[in-house]
Amino acid sequence: MRELGPGDRVPNVAVYGDHGRTLQIRDLTKDRPTLLVFVRCTYCTGCMAYAKHMAEWTQSLKDANLNVLFALTEDWKPVFKWASEDKIPMTVLADERRKLAKAFGVYKTLGFDSFRHARPSAFLIDNKTGTIRWSTVFPDNEELAPKLKDYLDLANRFWPPPAKEQPVTSAS
Repeated sequence: MRELGPGDRVPNVAVYGDHGRTLQIRDLTKDRPTLLVFVRCTYCTGCMAYAKHMAEWTQSLKDANLNVLFALTEDWKPVFKWASEDKIPMTVLADERRKLAKAFGVYKTLGFDSFRHARPSAFLIDNKTGTIRWSTVFPDNEELAPKLKDYLDLANRFWPPPAKEQPVTSAS
């Protein structure tokens, strides 16, 4: 399957969220613009370092009205154990059967650094159109991602924050 990119519709795939509860990806992306990030698994040290870095930025991303989804291609029990123990502030998804990674075209059967996992990647999803606005797939054995400030800048470019209201003054 090809990698999805800007202009492609978000597929409706079931994933595990909320400690094993089945959720539909479209339901998770319909209320606000969404940053969907794929990483391999909880035993990937680079992925966990990136998760920690993302956790530090989650509030800023949410303040920019972005919904943040963090998908790992692993069984749900270790994923939610890790999320609970590390107090991960973003919505964590377990793509146990790799359906989400396959639907987005980032599933990798075999590679130098992984076996049956998602390639680290990120997608900005427009909630109004149900389409991808921006995406990137990170090359193997490279820095996992652009600086998270880049996600924030992209979100502000695609969905500018509302203008602040000016106080009304009366003319004397």
